[in-house]
Amino acid sequence: MTLQVAISVLNADQTKVKKQVLSKSRVLLEYPCKDTDSSCFPYQVVFPRGIYKIELYGASGGGYNSSTIGGKGSYTSGYINFKTLTTMFFYLGQKGSPNGPNSYNGGGHGVLSLEGKYGGSGGGATDMRYVSGDWDNLDSLKSRIMVAAGGSGTEDHWAIIEGSPGGTLTGYDGSRALKPGCTNRSALDIAVRATQTSGGKGGVGYEGNINRGESGSFGKAGGQPNNQWGSGGGGLLWRWCWSCC
Repeated sequence: MTLQVAISVLNADQTKVKKQVLSKSRVLLEYPCKDTDSSCFPYQVVFPRGIYKIELYGASGGGYNSSTIGGKGSYTSGYINFKTLTTMFFYLGQKGSPNGPNSYNGGGHGVLSLEGKYGGSGGGATDMRYVSGDWDNLDSLKSRIMVAAGGSGTEDHWAIIEGSPGGTLTGYDGSRALKPGCTNRSALDIAVRATQTSGGKGGVGYEGNINRGESGSFGKAGGQPNNQWGSGGGGLLWRWCWSCC
């Protein structure tokens, strides 16, 4: 995540707050916790009065093993005019991982099946909020004014369920590519995209609806229960504001 112009970044490991060499007015904030730590915290950023450009990058999803990657996170940017000294909170998404738990800030969990097949967890979203708190606190979620979605995870069984990139106002459906010699297209159904007002629908997994991936809900993605292979649905962004563009 990048910010332009001078700011004060509080409650953070300052090694994660970097001023880029080419421009002293441009600040890069990195994920403030360990990549393997899904319990994290937001940056508290104090903005003096002025106009700022904000750029957000969602985290990528996890691959089904260490040599594969999931879908890329989305990117969004915009300008905001703070008329007084203002404190904002930035929640950075955690990258997904093979067989990973829920990623910080909304990524759905991966799974290791009973047959040793992996599914990568989804990447967390990156967002800007007025209200702090746990990442899934309802009042905090409702105060978001900018969100970059995380990418979905990748899965491997009869078919390669490819991770889809993070969406913007509307997400992307999941996709799949059957392995050579496999014709069982009905066994694994893709997950359906999320929108601003509805969570994505989880894909049907091995043995049908009993192992369907969880659908997304407000601010978070679905995962996959039952140690099987349905892909998780995407989370939705539901918001309102007084003056948005």
